[in-house]
Amino acid sequence: MSSAQRIILVNSSRLLREMLHVIFYKAEHLQIVREISDQEELPSAIEELEAEWLVISLPLDKGIPNWVDQYISKHPFMRLLAVSTDSSEVKMKWLEPHEENLEDLSLNDLIHILESNPNKLEPLHSSSI
Repeated sequence: MSSAQRIILVNSSRLLREMLHVIFYKAEHLQIVREISDQEELPSAIEELEAEWLVISLPLDKGIPNWVDQYISKHPFMRLLAVSTDSSEVKMKWLEPHEENLEDLSLNDLIHILESNPNKLEPLHSSSI
């Protein structure tokens, strides 16, 4: 793999953001290109950076927010990874209605998913919703 997968961190808690920085720093093919706390900045960041991944904090209700479908439909090569603040639950979503719960996800699995070409993703011990 020759180029890094570009990642935009969106509305993450400080603790989750710091954990993700440590994880992504260790992976040679992952690059955080922007951190966004104001969702209004997201459309221009997506257009400007053409990131392959949005990484967000999973809301307390454990559902992926409705606004995600809007962004993914406009940018079909972009993927979303939603991580609960305690890291106990991870969901991945791309081109609606595809969404997966990733269960028993190891750190190596997470890095593999993020480093993979988004067009060639294969599920890792997951359950489809």
